[in-house]
Amino acid sequence: MVDLETILTRAQGAFAIWGGTPRVARRSLLMAWEGHLRGAAEELALLVTREIGKPVTLARGEIQRSLATLQAAAEAMATFGEEAVPYDLMAGAAGCRATLRRRPRGVALAITPFNFPVNLVLHKLAPALGAGCAVVWKPCPQAPLTSLLLLETLHGALLGEGAPEHLVQMAQVEPAQAEALALDPRVAAVSFTGSERVGMRLRSLLPGKPLALELGG
Repeated sequence: MVDLETILTRAQGAFAIWGGTPRVARRSLLMAWEGHLRGAAEELALLVTREIGKPVTLARGEIQRSLATLQAAAEAMATFGEEAVPYDLMAGAAGCRATLRRRPRGVALAITPFNFPVNLVLHKLAPALGAGCAVVWKPCPQAPLTSLLLLETLHGALLGEGAPEHLVQMAQVEPAQAEALALDPRVAAVSFTGSERVGMRLRSLLPGKPLALELGG
């Protein structure tokens, strides 16, 4: 079985570093990942076809969408930051100022499905990394080689950008262990894409914890 305690301890350590990293460094990581992903595009497409049976033309299209997802996440880095909040419309607030600051939540758990084993991973990991979170990624079991190669492209970017070693960790675990990860208080947010049945179970298990669900089928 996967050692969840080690994974979570490492994730906390990575977040302690990454959460305070300037946005320019986080955006640079996303842009570097795009370059590594582009270099492995054809190999990834062929693996997607081999493992889940998607026609290769559609698999290649998925990889191109993944590149666009990374670009969009990198561009979004310039759209948020500190914001001045109008405050002087309140009585007695003359001369006062209010500032809104967004901070990363912490360690995010990302659970991804088989039907888009590359692009839907990017939909979760890229925004989380851009926001300053560390990620524990539970991939689908149907495309293990695709997941490993995708993680390899990310590790190449992490190494080149000097990011924390355990910023993104893969946890190929059984459902019971995935639930244990989701329930752990060290996981600050959960993002799940998959069946309605599993999504509703997660919702019942995690009252009060930030939970993003994309359900189908």
